Amino acid sequence: YTFPDGLYQDFIKTGDLQSKNALKLMGENSAGAGILKHWGIGYISSREVAFIFKTYLRLIDLGEDVQNMHIMAADVALGHIDQWFVSKTAGYYKPFMVGLTLSSLIDYYEKTHDPRIPAAVAVAADGLWDCCWLGDREGASNADQGFFYTSSTLPHKAYITPLNAVIAPAYAWLYSHTGNDKYRVRGDRIFEAAVRNASKSNIGWNQKQTNQQYNYSFKFVEWRSNPKQHDPTAPAAPTRLRLTRPGAASH
Repeated sequence: YTFPDGLYQDFIKTGDLQSKNALKLMGENSAGAGILKHWGIGYISSREVAFIFKTYLRLIDLGEDVQNMHIMAADVALGHIDQWFVSKTAGYYKPFMVGLTLSSLIDYYEKTHDPRIPAAVAVAADGLWDCCWLGDREGASNADQGFFYTSSTLPHKAYITPLNAVIAPAYAWLYSHTGNDKYRVRGDRIFEAAVRNASKSNIGWNQKQTNQQYNYSFKFVEWRSNPKQHDPTAPAAPTRLRLTRPGAASH
């Protein structure tokens, strides 16, 4: 996996060229780059695509030419949204992986204003809540305010994802973008559970998950605090997002 934000921040704050060069090498030679080019269409590769997508966006922030790989990544990520929530051809999905994909798509939208993104984020957020939010199930307690680990009937479905704070920012962004209070309420519940249930959410001891939740949580607070005055109706569900090959998206 590629985690670009630390290297990006180090270069911005210190000017260390080794961090910048390492980020460039990640974009060129990492396993994620190869997966995107050759195998990324299938939803199984969504995590790798989301991470390399974010890497290309950080490289663009540094003025690097990524040869339009961020556009390919957006097309492929939208294809994953389609497989999970529109055509529903995916065998299963894991909510935290959907959260990673949404984070990269939102980051991309903030740079490009690609009109496909808001509808895709909305249909994913609604689908996640309807399928996998445990908090409203019969018998759920305050400790159960989270998502099932997976949407399928595979083992571990009953486990709550330890990465609520990776998912919550997408709801805050939808609230900021649309003004629809439904997303504020749902985002607040997701984020509150991530912070309150520290031991269950693994915030306190697992370094990887701690860093991911910490990194993503700032965006939740930013978007949650700055709602825009938009039509409160959620964007219409997207259609025809499926891909036939990398870089060839239906619009």
